[in-house]
Amino acid sequence: MENSPSIFQIILRELQKFANQNDLRYLVPSLTILILIGLVILNRKWVVSYLGSAMSGIMRGVLLASLCICAFLAVGNYIDSFGQWRYGTFFNAYEFYHYYLGSKYAKEIGYTRLYAASLIADDETDRKYSNPQNNIRNLVNGTYISVDDVIKNKEQYKSRFSPERWEEWLKDIRFFKRELTTSRWNNVLKDKGYNASPIWSMLVGGFLSNPISTDNRNHMLILASLDLILIGITTLVVLYTFGLRPAMFMLILIGTHYMMRFSHMKGAYLRTDFAMCLVLSACMIKLNRYKLAGFFTAYSVISRVFPAVFLFGPGARLFWDLCKMLQIGYDELRIRFYDRKQRMGIIGGFILLNLIISFVGSLILRKFPASLFESFTIPWPLPFSIHFVLFIPLIFFGMLLFWAGLWGYFAGRMERNWINYFISFAVTIAILFVASFGYYGGMYQWRDYADKIGRHSRDISPWRVGYKYIFIAQYPKNLDLKKSLKDISGVIGNALLGRPITDPTAPVPTTDNQPKPPNNPSAPKPVVKTATNETLTFASAMRKIISPWKPFTRSVIYKEQARRWWTTMAIVLVLCLFASRKLSPYESFVFGFVPCFFLVSPTYYYYIMLAVPLLFFSPKSDYIPRALAIIWLYISAMAGYFFYTMWEQEFATYYWLGCMLFVLCIYMLIIAMLNSLPWEYLYPYRDVFKNWILAQMKKIRKTSSEIQEVTTPTEE
Repeated sequence: MENSPSIFQIILRELQKFANQNDLRYLVPSLTILILIGLVILNRKWVVSYLGSAMSGIMRGVLLASLCICAFLAVGNYIDSFGQWRYGTFFNAYEFYHYYLGSKYAKEIGYTRLYAASLIADDETDRKYSNPQNNIRNLVNGTYISVDDVIKNKEQYKSRFSPERWEEWLKDIRFFKRELTTSRWNNVLKDKGYNASPIWSMLVGGFLSNPISTDNRNHMLILASLDLILIGITTLVVLYTFGLRPAMFMLILIGTHYMMRFSHMKGAYLRTDFAMCLVLSACMIKLNRYKLAGFFTAYSVISRVFPAVFLFGPGARLFWDLCKMLQIGYDELRIRFYDRKQRMGIIGGFILLNLIISFVGSLILRKFPASLFESFTIPWPLPFSIHFVLFIPLIFFGMLLFWAGLWGYFAGRMERNWINYFISFAVTIAILFVASFGYYGGMYQWRDYADKIGRHSRDISPWRVGYKYIFIAQYPKNLDLKKSLKDISGVIGNALLGRPITDPTAPVPTTDNQPKPPNNPSAPKPVVKTATNETLTFASAMRKIISPWKPFTRSVIYKEQARRWWTTMAIVLVLCLFASRKLSPYESFVFGFVPCFFLVSPTYYYYIMLAVPLLFFSPKSDYIPRALAIIWLYISAMAGYFFYTMWEQEFATYYWLGCMLFVLCIYMLIIAMLNSLPWEYLYPYRDVFKNWILAQMKKIRKTSSEIQEVTTPTEE
């Protein structure tokens, strides 16, 4: 007799059935938006007074319980509809291959020999690899290299392994050959290689990859589960720091957003650690644990270099603190040296010293090699006049802030939170950087890494998302955007009014194309063709309208319009600097997503870091402006799937997702700017304007009452 299924199996089967019958990718974000709207409405005072505190509390509890259910369903969606794995298993061997082998054998294969060494091992263990071109990716320069050339020079690659390590390598390659189908094994050797930093390779390879062998597949599954464990721990920390709603909002976003859909992050090997460490940094700042925040930020940067841009927010806050110290230091100087001549002499000598330092510093900066600036399309060195006019004032002002901060720190006049943050960050980076020299026995690994990342950032990829890819996009010349917007408004209008939706893109026949009536009146009349009689769903009609909106990349724009690019970057950074002035400490950190979006363009699946800007809004989700941004994030989550139905993994999908994130960044910037404006200086003018309006209204009421008295007949 067969064993009856357990309760767990029955529940799991029902959940899988529910996920198959209801598309969780759209259902969960839609329900979350409705729940959020309900929570915002219930927070209004007039609603509470109308319903009563008891009833409004009960309704709020029901909505929060529903939010938790949505988070549970989002987790189910994230793990492929409650365990209905895309490739039949949770273990993502394709991604795991790169990061397990890349970290375990970092000393032997570096960043350029992963595929060649894999092919040689494959050849020695009954070759599985084959393709019509008979080549693999050459990670030295990003092109392709012949299989025969690799096999012919196999001793060149094997010589970097000891005999014991080569046997271990063969065993690991056998494991991945078993886990990957032939087509996926063929694809894996033509991918882009391994991209983690040397420090990440040292830490993960030294503590996890090398000690844990492929002998036991369950051990590999445990390593593949580390990301899930990390997301769970981060959710608990967010729950403790910010409360239930922000934690649930984060789980729902990670579980349902299109950019977390594919298997690059799921079942892989510590692919989410950088994003979760950024979230943990924000939590530690909120809890006033600045040293821990600096440590987590440092780990995020050594995992994926681009999170370094998130230092902008803390740097901006430190900048404003140093400006205050500069003013306080000057006031202190005026008190100590009340004699004007003596004070001006000290100030003059101090300024002269810093001008000399600034001049020497600008000369040293001018000696930097031009190759450092090639990827930034900056002509280096700059002309003498521009160079000195630009850099001497910057270095001079930086030196003033440095001395002010040094005095304020040791004099106990300055808050040390952000100083401690940067000290913790710098010490962590420095210790691990020096340790990597000993681990690898030199700098060669860093040189290879810098070359690979530089080439990687210069390449144009349709899968990347950021302002750069909006900047270099071009539209087809035959695209009639005005007509498309008119068609969209018509479809939306018909949907709202309950009218049938017909194909808005179908050509309308002209009278020239219509058949002429016959001369014989008794003959049957010809059928007149209309534009279309087909009734469409709302989604299919929108798809027909939007599908031609396919921009394409024109990378030469980045070089042709370099001045406009850097002018835009300078304006954005200056605005972000001022916008950070009055943000709370944790908000200033997560606000770093705005300069990150403008300065770097990571591949779409790295946007699991959307959990970071979500914290800018979710702790204050009762406020309508913040709630609108959360709704926009969930709309972008669903929009990605809609774009994929039209363009799949083409550039258009990620371009329009990038446009939606661009709107989010501008919205964040506006909120931060409004928060940072000097309203205290504007309040008197507001009061004057308010009193003037009240006076005018009073005068109008008085005039209208006088007119009414004149026109009203008196009773006799």
